[in-house]
Amino acid sequence: MKLRLTALAAVLVLTACGESRDAGQIERLESGVLFRNDGPEIDAVDPHKAGGAWVQTVTGDLFVGLMRRGPDGQPQLALADSFTQSEDGLTWTFTMRDAVWSDGRAITAQDVVYSFRRAVDPATAAAYVEVFGPVVNAEAILNGEAAPETLGVSALDDRTVEIRLVHPMPFLPQLLADGRGAVLPGHVIEVHGDAWVQPENIVVNGAYTLVERTVGAQTVLRRNPLFYDAGNVCFDEVFNFPINAPETAARRARAGELDIAASVPASMVERVREDLPGHVRKVQPPNTFYFTVNTQRAPFGDRRVREALGIALDREFAFTEVIPTGLLVADRLVPELLADPYPTGEVNWADQPLDARRARALDLLSEAGFGPDNPLSFEFAYPSGGNGDRFAPALQSDWNELAEWMDVEIFSTEAAVHYQNLRAGEFDAALGGWVASVRDVSYMLDVIADRAAGNFSGWSNNDVEALLVAAQDEQDPAARAALFQQAEQIALDDFAISPLFHLERYWIVHPRIEGWIGGSHEYTPSTHLCFSAAAE
Repeated sequence: MKLRLTALAAVLVLTACGESRDAGQIERLESGVLFRNDGPEIDAVDPHKAGGAWVQTVTGDLFVGLMRRGPDGQPQLALADSFTQSEDGLTWTFTMRDAVWSDGRAITAQDVVYSFRRAVDPATAAAYVEVFGPVVNAEAILNGEAAPETLGVSALDDRTVEIRLVHPMPFLPQLLADGRGAVLPGHVIEVHGDAWVQPENIVVNGAYTLVERTVGAQTVLRRNPLFYDAGNVCFDEVFNFPINAPETAARRARAGELDIAASVPASMVERVREDLPGHVRKVQPPNTFYFTVNTQRAPFGDRRVREALGIALDREFAFTEVIPTGLLVADRLVPELLADPYPTGEVNWADQPLDARRARALDLLSEAGFGPDNPLSFEFAYPSGGNGDRFAPALQSDWNELAEWMDVEIFSTEAAVHYQNLRAGEFDAALGGWVASVRDVSYMLDVIADRAAGNFSGWSNNDVEALLVAAQDEQDPAARAALFQQAEQIALDDFAISPLFHLERYWIVHPRIEGWIGGSHEYTPSTHLCFSAAAE
């Protein structure tokens, strides 16, 4: 622990002035200690229970699966050293490399089977594990209709894993490289239960081990010497500091206290560029943020109410004037950059004059029974910190100014809590967001698929489900894309969601850190980061 304490003390002492700050930061980095912030507090160390994408900054350093995210962001072999798939795309066979857990025990195919079964077991309450629905019997298990032991993942021997699917899933390697595909230590979990993630109990197979986790303060990782690729891991220790307010993260990076800082507020970008030349990096991950309602609560099951609330918003004002940098007004759910070269659905009211939209909104609400004698009131929830604190009041004003009988309150919680509430259906209306960490249109459409991981609203439509099912078996890319487009358009026309904006992300990354791929996938494992030598 001496190295960690000495490094931290050095930074705190040397941040008083520019040259000393830079020298202290570089000295710490050269000693093998990385200070990073990738977002707010992580909600779990257990990869199966982790929610937000930023959590994988930590879980991706602790655990890998058959695949992992490579230095270019694409899936690469991890615990597997090869795989094959059947001609019909329904059977994938993985051969595993020789690798061990951090306690020295061999990692076997049985560990993979255990992990998959645990992920889909309803008793685990895993987050977003519905993405593995195409695995044989996964849906039945998730619905409590079959035992986890019936899952279509088998150990053919100690070094061979077979995964059987009910329909082709060409992006399976991406899912296996995601946190949900992590292979976990059943021999430890079965002994310690939920306490298995405590530093004194945890056993890992990734590049780092967990040394300390202090909620609200820091998570400390140390290089795992038994990791199969340990020779290519550069940093000895990684401090991850959870920071809910991006402004705070940016200030700490400007002071030399962070080497990587997420989500620099647009209002600070130019100032950071002036103070820290070469540190600002801009990315646009495939994402959409949108207005959503809980259709299981009255009156949001009424399409007229959903439409009225969606079309009444002045998105151009909120996302180009209130927030002049970093947000792009969204006219679709599936970002064009993800669907390219195929077309996506489109918001059909985007070009209508705002006054006309608001007049229609009032007519719709009147038809739905709202007026002076029956006011409409609800709460709009959003994650605290960053842009939301600035644009949420503008959205509130848009609704409340429709009529005297409109009464909309806004409130915020930390991002992890916010999305936990959305998954639990504990909200009236909210800002929703979805990032395609798996770069496939089907994953983005989890926002509208019945009972899917990203469908916070509870909205469902039989025609959409039929189109998504048809797309599952469609092998022709253009025909598959056309089915997705039809499904998206139905959802947009029924106001399952109202797209608001696509987020451009600005990060602070020390210019001598190599290997950072950032926001295109929402996180970069420390595994792939190195500190380069100074330029000649």
